[in-house]
Amino acid sequence: MDLNKFSAVALTDEVDFNNMPAQMGSYPDPPPPGGYRFEIPALSIANFEEREDKEDAKKKWLQVAFDQNAPLTIVQSKGDVQNGDPFQTRLSNQPRKRGKDDDAPRVSDLSYLAQALGATSRPANNRAWIEWLVAQKGKTFGADVEYSYFCNPNKNIYADDGAGGTQEVQQAGCGTRYYQKDVAKVDGVQPLRVACQCGASVRANANLQRFRS
Repeated sequence: MDLNKFSAVALTDEVDFNNMPAQMGSYPDPPPPGGYRFEIPALSIANFEEREDKEDAKKKWLQVAFDQNAPLTIVQSKGDVQNGDPFQTRLSNQPRKRGKDDDAPRVSDLSYLAQALGATSRPANNRAWIEWLVAQKGKTFGADVEYSYFCNPNKNIYADDGAGGTQEVQQAGCGTRYYQKDVAKVDGVQPLRVACQCGASVRANANLQRFRS
């Protein structure tokens, strides 16, 4: 085998071989809806992102990503079936309405998480939130997994391919949102996908609700 035509110059563009990040893969199916107990992972600055408020550019809300490199870990589940499984989600300190009335109180998911983890007050700013969240490594909390379904108008839809799978279609989503309470179970199980009114096959998003100690 003659290798002389190939370069022998050292290549240095890649990250150190022993520190390669995890490979990108398909987003894992979420666990079934219900109550779980989760453990907080080790978090780094890469897990945090600030986003501007849509109405007030001076405000920046913090979002923490429990992603594939730092997911929550399920430590207690019904029948222990999901114990040890990773759970990916995002939580924010941006308040949102907790009720249907116009004057319903506004509370963020991170505030409920802080309360569940025993905090006696809310961190004062995004830097304080990051420091507090990093310090929660190894602590556990309870919460309910609840599904929702969103036909994203900013992305092409995926439709049933007729062979038990889905295929991308050059058609934007319609923006319709479906909630778990509005979607019928199939053989007693909450479906991972629903058929949208526009023909899309919409995959469930797993959200955390009702945080508790």
